Amino acid sequence: MTKSKTRTITLTNHPPVRIREADWPVIAHGYFRDHDGREHECQANRWWRADVRVRRHADGRAIVYGTYEYFSVCAGERDLTAKAGVLVPKDADLVRAIRDVGLELAAATRRAGHDYSAHIAVAVQECIADLPPITLE
Repeated sequence: MTKSKTRTITLTNHPPVRIREADWPVIAHGYFRDHDGREHECQANRWWRADVRVRRHADGRAIVYGTYEYFSVCAGERDLTAKAGVLVPKDADLVRAIRDVGLELAAATRRAGHDYSAHIAVAVQECIADLPPITLE
């Protein structure tokens, strides 16, 4: 029998949660990537990454979480990693939860002395657009 891969997810104002990935598949994902103009990210002096995901359990509960990372090798600059996430009950508003996670990530970057909310907004909008469609009749 194969052991299922587990993942620990950081939540906002809540202890982290550990899940079995097979039981909580990703149903939506949005991201933003950029670097300081070099040809390849691995050659960059700076890079920025925003990532927002939604995982849903078969019982309808969801976890919305995201990370924002800024990396720099420039003198006087500090790296930044921000994480946020929420547990979402069955039938709750996933769009609102995605936006809330984005707002928390943006607030964390501002608390660190930066404002990367535009980068985070791209990941939030991509994640919302990647949600399963609603069938209208």
